Amino acid sequence: DYINLTVTIDEKSQILPQKEFQLLYKLLSFPNHTFTRQQIMDELWGYDSETDIRTVDVHINRLRQKLGDDPKNAKRLLTVWGVGYKFV
Repeated sequence: DYINLTVTIDEKSQILPQKEFQLLYKLLSFPNHTFTRQQIMDELWGYDSETDIRTVDVHINRLRQKLGDDPKNAKRLLTVWGVGYKFV
């Protein structure tokens, strides 16, 4: 639910922080497409952001924990080593 920043898995709803929701929404909108950390940073934090690029990793890890009730869900947020992330 984009308006309420809510994700529902197996009939359980959870409100996500804005950046985590935006990140998940971005990855879900383009299944199997790999995004670099820099692409994610530029789109979600802005081109002129001074936020560390590893912030993306922190948000991915938090999403994995929140989606982790079902191991299948957590494994869908994949790291493409040396490139970035994708959702399959």
